Amino acid sequence: MIAMQFSQETAIGVMVLLLLVALVRFLISTTNKKKEMPQIEIARLVEDVGFTTGGTIAVFLLILHNCLMFYLYVGATKSAVQEASIGTIWIAGNVLFGISAIIGRRRTYRVLRDQTLIEGNRVRDSRNNSVGSQT
Repeated sequence: MIAMQFSQETAIGVMVLLLLVALVRFLISTTNKKKEMPQIEIARLVEDVGFTTGGTIAVFLLILHNCLMFYLYVGATKSAVQEASIGTIWIAGNVLFGISAIIGRRRTYRVLRDQTLIEGNRVRDSRNNSVGSQT
């Protein structure tokens, strides 16, 4: 194998070159930022999260499973094999009923529109509050 040896000046030169490349990339990324538009609220999203019937049953079974497994773990453990098997069943039940509860959620979204009035260079909402300037 050919061993490559670099002098100290070469190492410093490479470090300076890498520093310059990083500086140029930083300057390019900061100068190409687009001007932010003024925040004007024209609509509002409202999210409603609820459980379906199956999701409610899954949550009930999850709570019941955890209470039963805790009782079994505290009261019926006499050996390491029993502890391991009860722990495995506990984890499996949490995964099963937990995923069922997650799947059983219903999400609905409503879009509430806000009517805006444009007066000159100011935007006013329907409650006659000043929202921002328009350019």
